[in-house]
Amino acid sequence: QVNGPGPGADIHRINTAIQGIFRNLRYPTAGTDLAAEQDNIDVSLLVYNDGYKVVVPWTMAGNLDPNIAPFQADGGTQTGAALQYALGYTGHRLRYYLSHNIRHGRPTILHFTDGAPTDMQPGDIVWKDVQSRLHKVSPLNDPEKRFAVIRHLITANGTDPLRSSVSLGGGLTGTGLDVLSQLSGAKSALALEDHPDLVSELVEFVTAFVGGVTNIFGSHEPEIEVITDEALENLSHIKRAA
Repeated sequence: QVNGPGPGADIHRINTAIQGIFRNLRYPTAGTDLAAEQDNIDVSLLVYNDGYKVVVPWTMAGNLDPNIAPFQADGGTQTGAALQYALGYTGHRLRYYLSHNIRHGRPTILHFTDGAPTDMQPGDIVWKDVQSRLHKVSPLNDPEKRFAVIRHLITANGTDPLRSSVSLGGGLTGTGLDVLSQLSGAKSALALEDHPDLVSELVEFVTAFVGGVTNIFGSHEPEIEVITDEALENLSHIKRAA
């Protein structure tokens, strides 16, 4: 189904986008902010369905291999377990930095999904654990207390109530977009439209977003909302949840 309707079409676009993103990080355009900051960009890639695995361990941008084998849409959507692991994996990397006196900024997680979580719902144990790991303490939106910044990029299947619907509690249901907006705030969730130009926009967005975050590292804490808005400025098929 990779070229037809349904989950296959979404994963096909994500596969192509990830290859393009890795290519831009490995071979940035000379003279750009991204090229200037390439040595400050450390990347890892995890995938998940009913389980999760590290496909690309921590790798500096200049050493990334864009020729990643395509992933298949298969199994469940164990988002909670995957995010728990990703946050622990990131924490381990930060401890490595600290032990080697390497300065670092606040980690950013770019989470691509084509559905709603099947292993957590608002208010349950896994949900609360992911929130506490992301933010450490309440309130959730205090930027000084965040452990990591997250941006959810949710494909058309994950925003469609007929294909992606889970309990929100209180007898309500919602899509993957609804659930993840509740998890880490509406501004953290981006809806990806079902459009042929989406792949190029995804590559453009992530490239601009990563460049924006690393460009001001060392001077002050990045204003992630502003950086997100700037990265979205000229794009038509990636929309804020709210």
